[in-house]
Amino acid sequence: MADNNSDELSGANAGTDQGQAGTGEQSGGNDREARYRVERNEARAEAERLAGVVEGLQRAAVEAALGDDVRAEAFWAGRGDAGLDGLLTDDGTVDVAAVGAAVQDVRERFGIVDGPRRPMVDHTQGQNVDGVDAAVDADEAWKGAFAPRIDA
Repeated sequence: MADNNSDELSGANAGTDQGQAGTGEQSGGNDREARYRVERNEARAEAERLAGVVEGLQRAAVEAALGDDVRAEAFWAGRGDAGLDGLLTDDGTVDVAAVGAAVQDVRERFGIVDGPRRPMVDHTQGQNVDGVDAAVDADEAWKGAFAPRIDA
């Protein structure tokens, strides 16, 4: 009997072996082994699909734990390849304290500050800008701005 963990016989090869065996009992064994391999491969594919679903749900739970602290895109970009590592408990639930620590780490690495940003003073405002005559008196400039225009 072939090893259940090997993939050396595909479905096509199993049919060829059945034809060479000649006895009904041996062909039944090959068919059964081929069927078990197909079922095993389908079970593995289903397990991988479900693992992806679980990971998606865990990521959604982590994003819900983020709240308004940081945007999810920024958080995952800041985590890089680490992904969910260190954010889950042993039973697969979200460790809120670990998420908070990861948020702080991302904030420190990217310089994200708490609260709204304060406006910076623009020291160039009110100063002479290229193209404006500095010799013009400010009062004269205001009077000129509101003086009637005479079209020629």
